[in-house]
Amino acid sequence: DFNNLVNKINDARDFASKNLWIPDSDPIWKIYTLRRDTVSMETKLRNALKAQKNDAYEYTQFYKVNIILAIVVMVSILVSFYFLRYRILKTEFEDPKHQENAILRLFSKPFFPGLLIGLYTSFIILPEKPFIIEDLIYLMALIPFTLVLMHILRGKKGYLVILLAFILALSVFSQIGFDIEVFSRTFMLIITILSLILLIEILRSKWDNLSDQPKMKSAFRVLAKTSLIILIVCLAGNIIGNYTLTSILLFGILSTVFTGISLYLVYLIVLGLIIAVFNSQWGQSYRIIKRYNKDIVKRVRRILVFVLVLFFIIELLRNFKIFSSLFESIETFLITPYKLGNFSFTVNDILLFILILVITNWISRFVQFILQEQVLFKSRKQKDLSASISSMVKFMIVT
Repeated sequence: DFNNLVNKINDARDFASKNLWIPDSDPIWKIYTLRRDTVSMETKLRNALKAQKNDAYEYTQFYKVNIILAIVVMVSILVSFYFLRYRILKTEFEDPKHQENAILRLFSKPFFPGLLIGLYTSFIILPEKPFIIEDLIYLMALIPFTLVLMHILRGKKGYLVILLAFILALSVFSQIGFDIEVFSRTFMLIITILSLILLIEILRSKWDNLSDQPKMKSAFRVLAKTSLIILIVCLAGNIIGNYTLTSILLFGILSTVFTGISLYLVYLIVLGLIIAVFNSQWGQSYRIIKRYNKDIVKRVRRILVFVLVLFFIIELLRNFKIFSSLFESIETFLITPYKLGNFSFTVNDILLFILILVITNWISRFVQFILQEQVLFKSRKQKDLSASISSMVKFMIVT
């Protein structure tokens, strides 16, 4: 019975994806004039809230350990940010020449950047979240998200940031009654109109703070124009009754905007914190940081960009309902066994083997570098010995 139900859901999903451009509901003016049932929208909303409340209660009972772990991690991140601010970076904030550094000034009040990173980390830790839990984390993250973004922009275009946060909050509240057509389509109409106003205002702005980065500025405008076209399609689709396409495109683009800006803020916070710590008196007290500061930051930036871009691509595919079908196709290709004589293998085995070798090589080289440059460098007489010890450790890691 369960397999039959899953097959029906998959068939319905495939049918919907193949008929996205065909209207699947009445035009929007008809939904306000036609009464199809006797149950009021207020009663439906109350029932929806009750159901989501039950989902949240069951989730907290079943995943108590994960929730406690997420809270501990979030508190630990906040404590770490305060420790870095008041212990390691204390003298940097007293130095007048650092006061104009926007990223460094961000840590003058470490609660909001720490809370933002902590909430994102908690979101990843918590498994199989129901809508209500995701929405609560999303709403909580909007507060530090807005304040940190306004701080990065130094107060410029602050009203646009507030409007963006308001639109994102509306998108969360609209999910409460997503299965109530009048409620969800009304919210989608309001959100689409506000988003169009926001984008038009963004395109009219000059964004002088990106004048020294022409490639980013041009890419930003291309994305804004693409989003404008998608929103116009959403507006038309909602009006004529193409409910499925409108909901996928509208909430997909809003989630993608939030994810993209959030990951950019994470990039600025993490990289800015690393650079600030490396340039501090505490960081300069370590020989390896003092000698290889720029090289380490350069490598950390590459790894951070790679991880965040990969995460963004996955979230982009999920937001537009593409990830599941694409992942299933890739998974089938990876786990399909192939035979070469009596030898059987899968593409997944080969890729996993290569990945393990690459990661092992990175770790072993990093450990060898730390040993040679920081731990075993003190005496020239120990140079050969330190090289032997570090090589032995590298060999052990690879083994």
